[in-house]
Amino acid sequence: MDAYRALIHENISYGDLIRDHPYNADLIDGYVELMVEVCCTQRETVRVNQEDLPAAVVCSRFLKLNREHILYIMEAMQRNTTQVANIRGYTLSALYNAPATISQYYTSQVSHDMAQGWGGGNMKIALVDVDGHSGFPNLALMRLSAWHKARGDDVEWWNGFTHYDRVYLSKVFTFTPDFDTVIDADEIIIGGTGYKDYTSLPPDVEATPPDYSIYPQYQRAIGFLTRGCIRNCPWSIVPHKEGYIHPAATWEEIKRPDSREIIFLDNNVLASEHGLEQIGRMGGEPVWVDFNQGLDARLITQETAALLAGLRWIRFVRLSCDTSAMLPVIEQATAYFWEAGVAPSRFWAYVLVQDVADAHQRVLALEEMGITAFAQPYRDYNGGEPPNEQKAFARWVNIRSAHNSGECQEENGLFHKKEQNVTQKPGRQPDGMCYRTSGKTWRSFFVHRSRETGRFRGIKPLRGFIPRSPRRENVVSAHRADGGKCLFGFQSAFACLRRGRQLKAQRD
Repeated sequence: MDAYRALIHENISYGDLIRDHPYNADLIDGYVELMVEVCCTQRETVRVNQEDLPAAVVCSRFLKLNREHILYIMEAMQRNTTQVANIRGYTLSALYNAPATISQYYTSQVSHDMAQGWGGGNMKIALVDVDGHSGFPNLALMRLSAWHKARGDDVEWWNGFTHYDRVYLSKVFTFTPDFDTVIDADEIIIGGTGYKDYTSLPPDVEATPPDYSIYPQYQRAIGFLTRGCIRNCPWSIVPHKEGYIHPAATWEEIKRPDSREIIFLDNNVLASEHGLEQIGRMGGEPVWVDFNQGLDARLITQETAALLAGLRWIRFVRLSCDTSAMLPVIEQATAYFWEAGVAPSRFWAYVLVQDVADAHQRVLALEEMGITAFAQPYRDYNGGEPPNEQKAFARWVNIRSAHNSGECQEENGLFHKKEQNVTQKPGRQPDGMCYRTSGKTWRSFFVHRSRETGRFRGIKPLRGFIPRSPRRENVVSAHRADGGKCLFGFQSAFACLRRGRQLKAQRD
């Protein structure tokens, strides 16, 4: 029983429902307990819609319900004005019928609103992309624009001088400053995760192809093959907003007729049979793709890698390295990609930055595998700014010219803009070891903290050696500063430095 309850809680994003609708907590709990009771019943049939249906079929339908279905049932019951004698049977039927009736319900609502002048033509609509409409397109606004234009409404970007019938404000990121300008409009609608609004567009609008004309500078198609995710990462809002993973569209429905490039926004496309099917169907087609939210390395097998290798990539094969535990998984995934024929130059990984020292070690390990790292400082849902330490570290990782040259950007005294040649005069041995390099010079940056206070002090550059190809045997030759005698070979400059410290401690 507890297992079913936990699964239903996860499917309907129970925590978010209770938080957003605290006054309906008892009602939501009643729905959950009713579904758990049906799934745990020992009877072979359950009476729904005045018919005896197999209990397994009813339970299977209940386990497919998500947050939107629960909200739909709550809204529909609140609109009901007739007296209900058998409330349990009525609720069971509503829960069972929700997946089949939700689309018709919202369609009828839209038709009613249109008859009352909602989008019925000749309306003046304005759009506001709060994140800024000169960058990545806002998919929700593009769908709203197309939906209104199909009904004969005039749609334009808000200009500050015109009176509008309706203005839509959409914000994706919580850290984007709010739009606090006075708006002259009869109705203002705000939405998006930036406003902590986790609802979806009406089904009719969601099914409308985007209007790319409002972003003329953007030439690629964007969309979702799947929605939702199988994970429950604490830093991701996707499970709360979209629920468990489910199909959203085919790649043909997303592709623009005037472009061969598609940016897929899926959070975990490899966890879906539908997603894998679409990837297989795109293989060999004249389209170039990018899964810009990253692929789940835990789901990459030899078969999956071969499937992905059949795609034409715009530039990178993106992975995610949010914790150190992902490093061996990513190493195995890239090995599968290598065997399948994907060029190592395409390997790229997001690095979530919370603890700078840990993130730094992940960056070094990824680069040793030949993977380009991209650091993302952690931001909470309240839009708080990450610490300067995280931002400065991310700047050093992401600005490739500074990263490759070994220069540190000074940020409020956190980083020391300094280069140090480790080769010293005889008798002076920093950390007991220096490197005699051959081939490409590589400056490794190590995070230092104060021994007294534990506070972050900066990043210190050291010279070391890394082979030109990450696939070549990665051996660092270490030499004593005063003799030049080769002592050992290690898999990384960091391991070499650590071993040097150990030898110095033994000599001392």
